[in-house]
Amino acid sequence: MKINSSHFTLLLLSAVCRLPGVFAVNLTPDNWDEVTSGKSVFVKFFASWCGHCKKMKPAWDELMKAHEGNPYYVIGDVECSANDTMQAFCKKYGVKGYPTLFYGDPSGNLEKYAGKRDLDSLQLFVQTNLKPLCSAANQDVCTAEQKELLKAYQEMSENDLEQKIKQVSEELTASEQDYTVTKKRMEEEFHAFQTERTTSLSLMKSVLKAKKGSDREEL
Repeated sequence: MKINSSHFTLLLLSAVCRLPGVFAVNLTPDNWDEVTSGKSVFVKFFASWCGHCKKMKPAWDELMKAHEGNPYYVIGDVECSANDTMQAFCKKYGVKGYPTLFYGDPSGNLEKYAGKRDLDSLQLFVQTNLKPLCSAANQDVCTAEQKELLKAYQEMSENDLEQKIKQVSEELTASEQDYTVTKKRMEEEFHAFQTERTTSLSLMKSVLKAKKGSDREEL
């Protein structure tokens, strides 16, 4: 059986994580939904060659180990440099440099962490910022509106839920694509407008200057 490079990398990461004394929650496009569902996240997006990433690795590994198995939040790693699939996954979340840390609701409302990266600072941040999310298993923190939605979803069959999840996921993907296209078009229109107006302004000023010079010569 042939194993492509992407699968080999993921298998290798999985094997390393099972070695004695090594702990990590490696998040990928394949396990993201399963691992983070219904939980807050604190995630480090990194590259294997990144010096700053290597420097903060001991503190981050200790943080992940200390909060392993928490029922309300997940602290994990995303290795953007593993392969093309992972690079695209990181790009989806707007990662432009390494390491980049995000926290919050994994369904899309992630915020960038800008605090210190030593273990004590990271621990304090987790304790004060990672809150339980509303879910079927954790309804105590749900709003009245969220509870109504949960009730409606619980009355649906598994098949209907799967179809609904697929539909909403496709709508979100289409919306993101539309946004990207619209944003690009608006940027192009804005730059075209700026160029046209800047050119017009420059030409008008040159004509006005020439007219004033001509008036002085006539005097």
